[in-house]
Amino acid sequence: MSESKNSPIQEGTSPALLGEHDAYCVERPMAGWKAIAEHLGISEVTAKRLVARGLPIHRPADGTVFAFPAAINKWIRGADKRNPGKPEGAEAF
Repeated sequence: MSESKNSPIQEGTSPALLGEHDAYCVERPMAGWKAIAEHLGISEVTAKRLVARGLPIHRPADGTVFAFPAAINKWIRGADKRNPGKPEGAEAF
């Protein structure tokens, strides 16, 4: 990752040491439904259905879709708290 001299984030900074928003800025997004579904361990159809439940994805004007792994992991942890009797992670859906 090459950062400009004016960037507040120094090269080699671990995302764990950054704030939540900054971590998304240095994290590589997952592009496409296939990558998002693989991260969740579910089918692409199920991943698309989870958008209605708040799956944090981004849809730029060009028609593509992408998501940040940290945002999805945070969303899953929140779902686990909302559904404590269900299995952890994507299996809760």
